[in-house]
Order: sequence, then structure tokens, then C-alpha cells
Amino acid sequence: QAEDGIRDRSPSRGLGDVYKRQILGRLYLESLVEKRVAVSLEEVAAFYDKTKNQHKRSSREFLVLRFTTTNRDSALYVRQELLKNSGEEKNEKRLGNIIDRFAPRRELIKESFLLDQIKRQFLVRRSGPTVVGPLRSGENFYVFRLIKVYEPGTTKDLIHIQDDIRAKIYLKKSHAIRAFLLDSLSGVYAGSSN
Repeated sequence: QAEDGIRDRSPSRGLGDVYKRQILGRLYLESLVEKRVAVSLEEVAAFYDKTKNQHKRSSREFLVLRFTTTNRDSALYVRQELLKNSGEEKNEKRLGNIIDRFAPRRELIKESFLLDQIKRQFLVRRSGPTVVGPLRSGENFYVFRLIKVYEPGTTKDLIHIQDDIRAKIYLKKSHAIRAFLLDSLSGVYAGSSN
């Protein structure tokens, strides 16, 4: 019998073998857990509905489209096209073309993470779309289009926190399954040593 309590046909070659067995055992356990844990959209939505009051914003947040390009002229073009978009149908098509061409990232940014110059421009109320940039950082140019400002105390939408909720549910389920599997295995090994 080896130092870790696992029977083996070959004699143990030392502490390194014990650690290798423990690592392999943990990896196997995690693979079993991973196969047994699934989190559905319905579970996420139900958890959100039950805990909606816990998902309040503590600070102002900005929902933006962030366009990234390595070319200043492209960034200026994006800015001009975004500024032309004022909600008319033909302009919405133009916006769709810009989005298709430059594939911006939709991001929710806390106010504390924004540079002051961007924050000031986002908070100025004016007619038409709010566009900031191009701003240069390293090799890239960024243009931001403000979609919405969320004030402190408002409830976060499910779409913005569903990954966090899914992770909480997964963690809870995986802990329960891991405990069950370990309990099952300890019963098997306890029974086999008699």
C-alpha cells in the first residue's frame, strides 16, 4: 500500500508518486464534477428574480460600444459615421454597416474606471448620439459611442450579470456534487479495506 492509501501493484518510489497520484485524483474528480454540473438559463433567471434587490448599482455605469482600430483615419471615419446617426431609418442602416465592418465591443464601464476627459463628454447632455474619440492608446485608436447611462441605485439588468450568477450557481452545485462523490468514494475505499 502506498503512502496515500491507494493500493498499487508496483512499489512506491517516494513522495513524488504520492503527489502525482493526488493531482491525478483531483483532476479526475474535477472532470467528474464538470460532467455532472449544468446551469440552465431558467435557473439563472430564477436566481436573478429571487435576488433582484441585491443587484443594485453602487456607482454610475456607462453602456458603450467601443470601436477599436489601428488606423487613425479609420477611427475618424467611425466617429463621423456615428455622429451622423440620429435615429432615422437610413442612419440606422449606416450604423449597422459600421458595426458590421468594425465589430465593436459592447461594454458596461463603471464611472471610476473612465478617464476624466471621457467621463465629462459622456455626462454632457446634448442632442444626437454621444461619441468620444478617437483616443490613442499604444498602437490602437478607440472611439466610444454611449448607449445608456445607469445611475447609482438602479437594478442591473440580467444580461449584464448573468455570467456572475451562472458562476455562483455552478460553484454551489459543483461543491455539492464534489462532496457527494468524495463521500461515495470514501465509502468504497473504506469497504474495500476490510
